[in-house]
Amino acid sequence: MKIRNTVFSSLMLAISWWPLTSNAQAFMNLDFEAATIIPIVNDPYQVEWDAAMPGWSGYYGNTYTGIKKRTSLVYNTLSIGDPSIDLLGPGSGYQMSGNYCLALQTSVTFYFTDVYITQTGTIPADANSIQFKGSSARNGFIVSLDGHPISMPALKTDGSYYQYGGDISAFAGQTVELRITDIAVPNSESMFFIDSIAFSTEAVPEPGVITLCCAGGMMVWWLLGRRRRTEKQQNVG
Repeated sequence: MKIRNTVFSSLMLAISWWPLTSNAQAFMNLDFEAATIIPIVNDPYQVEWDAAMPGWSGYYGNTYTGIKKRTSLVYNTLSIGDPSIDLLGPGSGYQMSGNYCLALQTSVTFYFTDVYITQTGTIPADANSIQFKGSSARNGFIVSLDGHPISMPALKTDGSYYQYGGDISAFAGQTVELRITDIAVPNSESMFFIDSIAFSTEAVPEPGVITLCCAGGMMVWWLLGRRRRTEKQQNVG
């Protein structure tokens, strides 16, 4: 009887865990390339959210109505003065890689909230970092996993954008909420472009190491410039 009870308990434990493991899914559409464009009737600048942004949810609002989940987003143009989430595709002139990228825009008006996108999924078990292409953000941006901010220094420049990266090894194999936020500051409109989000096995250096490397690069640049100036003066002399 004791053996049967042990087997039964193990079976029930396995069944109780089954919904959790079966519902776990990988993050999707991290490069925003899975977009299907369905225009909103009588609004030439808006498209349906679920078709254009599969896997993602987007939010912003104001202090009076509260933060609202978006059911549409701006397509192929940027908002002027108002907060928005913009999908920028062919013909927009804003592509970073592939056909689509995203822009998060906050408002200059003091009562509007942060603008963010979010998705829940399972981080690969061998992931050490999250990386993406992005612009600078006037008021800063936040990347968080289950509410925990991830330090995201710029690893390098990539044309007119940056390659950002952050250590997420502590979350490897876990199902978490990924949230990317453009921060709203009164009287300071911000626009943050982002694309090509990816989980990588590559470990990123600590921010202090990146700063040190940048400082070292600046020192080399300064020394080379000084050497050229000295040689030029000697040639003139």
